[in-house]
Amino acid sequence: MPYIGTGVTNTNNIILGVNTWLGTDVTILGNVTIGHGCVVGAGSLVTKSAPPFSLLVGSPARVIKRYDMLSQSWRPIAEFTPEMEAMLPDEDSYLATLQKNKPHLFMSYDAAGKCRGDLP
Repeated sequence: MPYIGTGVTNTNNIILGVNTWLGTDVTILGNVTIGHGCVVGAGSLVTKSAPPFSLLVGSPARVIKRYDMLSQSWRPIAEFTPEMEAMLPDEDSYLATLQKNKPHLFMSYDAAGKCRGDLP
């Protein structure tokens, strides 16, 4: 039987946000959304969704840091405050900023995903 006919992936969606970076050998299983600006460490097994600007590592992967826009640095999850969360841009604003600040970067359609393939 062809793989597509097994029904294994019929109900699961994997969604990667803008400028999400996956290290080598990352595995993503199930209905998972990895927010924009995330970094997933090499060899990680992602089974749960992650909020934007998260650093995930491990098997299973867990969020160990979040990005603080004010200090422009990754902060341990225990130090990440609701005020820092409020400063994070939404995905469309983040994409617009990337396009404005990095117009020379080329991102292929495959790398960008079909919804974000218009990145110059």
